[in-house]
Amino acid sequence: MLLYILMLIIQTILAIPRRLRRKGLYFYGVGFAIRISIDKKSEPKRRDLSIPEMLLITNAIIISVVSTVYFIIFVDELLSFKQTLLSREIFKIFLELVNRISLPELYVFAWTFAATFGLFHEYLHIRFGKIIGIPIRNIYIATLLGFPLLFSVETDTRGTKNIQRAFVAAGGLIANTIYLSVMFILFFLFPANIWIVVVFYVALIITIINGLMINIIDFDGLRISLEVARSYGEKGFAGLILVWFIILAMFVIRPLII
Repeated sequence: MLLYILMLIIQTILAIPRRLRRKGLYFYGVGFAIRISIDKKSEPKRRDLSIPEMLLITNAIIISVVSTVYFIIFVDELLSFKQTLLSREIFKIFLELVNRISLPELYVFAWTFAATFGLFHEYLHIRFGKIIGIPIRNIYIATLLGFPLLFSVETDTRGTKNIQRAFVAAGGLIANTIYLSVMFILFFLFPANIWIVVVFYVALIITIINGLMINIIDFDGLRISLEVARSYGEKGFAGLILVWFIILAMFVIRPLII
């Protein structure tokens, strides 16, 4: 407790100097953020997408739809006080972790996971942006009480097409799926390793939330949906609203048919 109080005091004091903010360090009492410059010179380029690039966006949309459907099913199970196999396993694993992990171990685990999952996620955003002609200006890493909280990139989309922006967002969903696939293989090979199991479930939860097509936060799933819809104008938004309606209808109808 004393350590957290000292941390809050230090971070509150460091929020005052402007020099730190100019150098990319932002303190806000309960945490801090780091800005890492990536590309300050490249100019955005407007262009059409190739067939393989369109297939990557399609793949990301499928990931987003599956994430949204599963999230609705999971919430429905919780609200109806049912427990699916996955929800039972998640609660069991996290309870076991809480009972055995110390605070220093939790910090090491959180930052190790962030350094692998989070940076790989942002790397594919950067890579996809470079491919499609949208430069990534900065990466931001935000923390809360010393724990990694959020990774984000700042893009320069001036003059670019909506479908190009969707392509950049697709990189994040594809990165999450690749990481999750690797962890699934390790989880299958080493089911008794508590750390691998926890990483798998944390990656699964983040992948689902990041992939939601219906969200109050502008994560990758929502961003892809909106950018693709914008690229097709009124028809695109009509189609997106129809998809949202069908997915939400599943949430209402499912208890009546199952």
